[in-house]
Amino acid sequence: MLRKFVLGALAVTGAVMFTSSALASTLMVSDVGITGMNTVSVPGHGGENSTGIIFNGSQLVFCADLEHNINVTHYAPPLTFTWGVLEFTGAGDPIDDVTSNRIGHLADIGRHVYYSGDSDIANDLSAIQGAIWSLEYTNPYVTGLRATSTDAEIDGEIVHYLALAHLFNGHERARALLAHGQFGGGVQNMVSGGVPEPASWALMIGGLGLTGAALRRRRLTPVAA
Repeated sequence: MLRKFVLGALAVTGAVMFTSSALASTLMVSDVGITGMNTVSVPGHGGENSTGIIFNGSQLVFCADLEHNINVTHYAPPLTFTWGVLEFTGAGDPIDDVTSNRIGHLADIGRHVYYSGDSDIANDLSAIQGAIWSLEYTNPYVTGLRATSTDAEIDGEIVHYLALAHLFNGHERARALLAHGQFGGGVQNMVSGGVPEPASWALMIGGLGLTGAALRRRRLTPVAA
């Protein structure tokens, strides 16, 4: 039996970079699945399901909207999403271009993790989701608040991914999928990653290297019983 999960608007990480003409196209989503399930606490929103989500069996997505819900199930008729850019939270508050860019980079990194075959993918993607929510809803660099997890591993990785996101200061907004009025009114934002500026690619590649090294060190560290 299909389980029902409460999820906000999602961030889709595509395998290609989309041109401006693609922003006017639509995506029909008939199937939504998950890569695993964990919970993080988002200040002002309580506990939220944190996971990587799969559209149509192939596209990795992340929540970018805590105001609306979507069920993990098969949809008939399918849901209709329009390509755009991440400009607003689910509450309708504006997102500045640097924050949107950072969220896009995290979604891109999530796609890299997803296709890497890492045995710890579920926790890694939950941490990236928590970092995305932190950027969108708390601005941890200013307020000091962020999404947290009772799982020490996931919580530490949220901190790591936020530090990595802070390296990106571009102005290219994250690509997004927008659904109008299908989830109780308003617009549901579905971030699809950013188009990194050339200088940012070097930072991202270096950051991924640091991520891999940190994960290896963590897995080799003895844990006291």
